[in-house]
Parts: sequence; C-alpha cells; structure tokens
Amino acid sequence: GKSPNDVRTQVAAASFLLRSNQANDALEHARKALELEPGNLDALTVAGLVSRLLGDFATSAKYLSQAHLLNPLHPA
Repeated sequence: GKSPNDVRTQVAAASFLLRSNQANDALEHARKALELEPGNLDALTVAGLVSRLLGDFATSAKYLSQAHLLNPLHPA
C-alpha cells in the first residue's frame, strides 16, 4: 500500500545510496518516493541533489525549486 512508511523507506534508501556514490540508484528511490507522495520535501531535496550530481542541472533545479516553494526555510 501507499503508507508513509514506504515513502520514508524510499527516501532513506535514496539518501544512503547518494552517500555511497550510487547516484542512479538513489534517483530511482527518490522518484519512487515522489510517486507515493509527490510533495515529499526530503524526496524532492534528495532527487535534486542526485540530479545535480549526475550533471542534470535542469532536473535538479526543478526538484529543488519545488522543495524551496514547499519550504522556503529549507537550506536546499
């Protein structure tokens, strides 16, 4: 089901993979989290950071600007 727990699991996996320099896998998990919960701030932030790491600056900007709109105080 689409429980918040699933979203947190996906975000946690994405964050872990990002720190492990497995950017493509991290992005996959961040996207899954966003499918489950489109406005998830952590997922948007991770997706933005991973996209930047992969050199996809347009996608990165899209994710990070969404995150910024949701939470202007978030240091994205």
